[in-house]
Amino acid sequence: MINSKSKLAYYLKSILASFSLHKNTTDNICILSNRRSGSTLLTELIATNPNIRFVDQPMEVWAFNPYRNYLPNVSYGQYISLSQSDLNKLKKYMEDIVFRNKLKGYTQWNIFTKSYHFKTNRTVVKLLNCLPLINWFHNNLECKSLYFYRHPVPVSLSIIKRGWGNVSNAYLSNDIYRETYLNEEIYNFSMDILKNGTLISKFVLEWCLTNLVPIKYNKMPKYVLSYEELILHPVKAIEYLTDNFELNNKNDMLEKLNSPSKTALPETVKEIREKGNKYIATRWMERIDPNDYDDVLDILKIFELDIYDHRSGLLKSKYRNLA
Repeated sequence: MINSKSKLAYYLKSILASFSLHKNTTDNICILSNRRSGSTLLTELIATNPNIRFVDQPMEVWAFNPYRNYLPNVSYGQYISLSQSDLNKLKKYMEDIVFRNKLKGYTQWNIFTKSYHFKTNRTVVKLLNCLPLINWFHNNLECKSLYFYRHPVPVSLSIIKRGWGNVSNAYLSNDIYRETYLNEEIYNFSMDILKNGTLISKFVLEWCLTNLVPIKYNKMPKYVLSYEELILHPVKAIEYLTDNFELNNKNDMLEKLNSPSKTALPETVKEIREKGNKYIATRWMERIDPNDYDDVLDILKIFELDIYDHRSGLLKSKYRNLA
């Protein structure tokens, strides 16, 4: 249920966002990811480019949205398999509402940040909870779609820390998804994890179910980047973004990427600076129990999503996206 605080926040942000002028073009960018993968950082990086505004999770069902009735109704807030009429509805919502700057409370509103621009003609949109539809976004909307992902363990640990619920059932109870992507063995294995598995194994299962289509069945979409590559190889990652998405503000993007989070504790910032970028990407390895990690590796192997090296926690060479 949407509370009055969420509604008030939307309209206050809308007022501040109204000072900027947006003229839509077809040269937009959609970042498709799953929660706690670093997609906010990537969106803000791209939005430092002076002609680009960002829109943050316009398909989210748990926050106030005056255009909510324009969206299809989905289970657990997950867009998994939609009828043609619902896809048409989603297309109209994205092109008539999101890209044309009607959803002002979801865009940049803080005039003191580098991602706020008074005149824009492109949009970068952060989209979560819809990875099974990634090819549809790329082929049917006025945008290029970038798939952005992160190792399942830090994603899961972050979700657990925030006390959020698990959405695996949305996928396992979806007949079309189950019949298309899961055989009986994997389905039964998944149900057993939900019933008897550890907390982290349940969220790694969620990661597998949400990322299964782009990694295993799409054999990776056209434009792909991982969080680990962005952190470990910032110059190459930004060159990848500028070359493929017609961006031209490399310096501000690098500055944004190298700046510590405003919410980071001083001791955390000091530790990161002393240990380097690899520590940022793999520090989760210090926080997971070895037995839990063995369970995680088993789950990834059964789903055929073991794209990360179990020793380093980084992508295996054949899955790296940067030359």
